[in-house]
Amino acid sequence: MTKALQPQFVAPLTEIEDQVAGCVFLSSHADASVVRARLTTWFNAVEYEIDRYVFVIAEHWKPDEWRDQAEMPTTFELQIRTLAT
Repeated sequence: MTKALQPQFVAPLTEIEDQVAGCVFLSSHADASVVRARLTTWFNAVEYEIDRYVFVIAEHWKPDEWRDQAEMPTTFELQIRTLAT
């Protein structure tokens, strides 16, 4: 098998965090610090870049159907974007 055809991920459902993702749109830059504080209070961040977070999906947020599957996403990506220029 050529390198181009080899799978990039062994377990893609658990390795690719942006399968479950969201974006928070803000009307001004001034709101960003408040939103960041709330998000890090509500969710457990495992990775952070400027206005891009990867959070752990807590057990109580997972759909019941996921319990029957062996490998489901364990993290999700959330971005913060400002609409104002």
